[in-house]
Amino acid sequence: MRISLSGNAAMNAPVDKTFKFATTISQVGVCIPNVQDFKQLDGKNFTMNVVTGVAFIKGTFAVKGALTEQGENHVAYSVEWKGVGSTIKVNLSFNMSPKINGYTDVAWTADAEMSGLISGVSESVLRKVTEEKIEEIVANVKARLEKS
Repeated sequence: MRISLSGNAAMNAPVDKTFKFATTISQVGVCIPNVQDFKQLDGKNFTMNVVTGVAFIKGTFAVKGALTEQGENHVAYSVEWKGVGSTIKVNLSFNMSPKINGYTDVAWTADAEMSGLISGVSESVLRKVTEEKIEEIVANVKARLEKS
């Protein structure tokens, strides 16, 4: 099963600060809810465990990810989640543009491919849960970015 999502988020920080945050893996990793054992392996790769669930699939997922693109106001990550009889491969892209008063607009896209047990969950349920998690991650990023 494949799902594509997109959206925008306004950050109360200039583009250069937002870009630096988005390319600092250790900052981004701790914004994901229920992270355990986050490890930055090098400047681009990381691993972590995440306790999460949707419908009847709940448990710990082993996550491997990498910063795959880093250009002018553009960042992309590739992330693979494995656990509870499921695999989720996600490609994330973030494009940042300046707005008035020092704000940054972040346009994001997420393309996910799911296999195993999770593919048995309805697409509408997966979309709803994923959108809720994204909102939580964006709120965590905003809070950390505005503090720094």
